Amino acid sequence: MNGNPTIHAVVLAVATLLLLPLPVALLRGWTPQRLRSRAVARACADCPHRLE
Repeated sequence: MNGNPTIHAVVLAVATLLLLPLPVALLRGWTPQRLRSRAVARACADCPHRLE
């Protein structure tokens, strides 16, 4: 990658700030509204690889 290293650092910082909140929220237990449906919960409850 040729170019100014400062620009690359700024772009990396911006991309991190835009993309990092969703994985952190998922790890803290938050789920998006479309994944809270009972159909998804039932499908996940029937998975053979559950950790219970």
